[in-house]
Amino acid sequence: MKQKFTKVFTVFVVPHTEEATFSFRLPLWLFKAACAFFIILLLLFIYLVFGTMNLQEAVEKNKHLQKNTRTQREEIDEMTAKTDGILSQIAKLEDFKSEAADKIDQELEASFSSLEKEQTPSQENDFRLFRGESRSPENNSVINRTEQNLKTINSLLPKTSEAIAELKDDVEEYSKRMAATPKIWPTRGRITSDFGNRRDPFTQVTNFHRGVDIANSHGTAIYATADGNVIFSGYKGGYGNLIVIDHGYGYETHYAHLSRAEVSEGQQVSRGDIIGRMGRTGRAMGSHLHYEVHVDGTPVDPEDYME
Repeated sequence: MKQKFTKVFTVFVVPHTEEATFSFRLPLWLFKAACAFFIILLLLFIYLVFGTMNLQEAVEKNKHLQKNTRTQREEIDEMTAKTDGILSQIAKLEDFKSEAADKIDQELEASFSSLEKEQTPSQENDFRLFRGESRSPENNSVINRTEQNLKTINSLLPKTSEAIAELKDDVEEYSKRMAATPKIWPTRGRITSDFGNRRDPFTQVTNFHRGVDIANSHGTAIYATADGNVIFSGYKGGYGNLIVIDHGYGYETHYAHLSRAEVSEGQQVSRGDIIGRMGRTGRAMGSHLHYEVHVDGTPVDPEDYME
């Protein structure tokens, strides 16, 4: 045991000048301890690097969600303000209707009371006819005009209520469509291949590229670009690991060459959810995401849907 701890590690130092060569000895256990310490530092550094990358991904996702939420909130607030304005107008119409009816009743009651006080026995029959069957031309004109206005208001109220109900439905439908429309970038990185005709990197033959390629390091997070339902999650030929999301309203997005998927078929996802990790599975020359946007079954330029 003593011999094991007495082993040494000799280091020779040879200067580039004419100075003499010298050496020094380190106990072998101390050399091993230094190597172990260096390995621990290296592992700690790698852990910190990956921790920083994950933090950056979380910050980036939060930025996407905040931007989208702010946009939708502004649009819904605008629709809500218009709806509140219409409701305010209807409330004013209802108040006017009640006030007009009360005023007419008060005016008629005052007129009848005055006539009752002033009538003579010989006028009793004429007064009965006035209250029940005949009115003065002036009162008759005002009453008829007011009644006609009230009828007009009553006829408008149902239509206005229907319009408000339709407006509410339109706002809800608009919000659903906005949430289902692809908007954000599906991942972080740089576009290395655009939508349209290009030279195939494998065959060097010009063909049509149905999406865009976004390159970044292996394992970079891939995000759902809109709310929807996962209709495919698996391996598919040259696409490698592929995820397809149906967003409704004719929108569909494809995410290919993934290293792995984080969602399964039938799962509901929201814009900004992490659905997979970047890779190079299938027919791919390097780590990247192949991203497609389909509208009514036809591939379109995804850059038109990337804010």
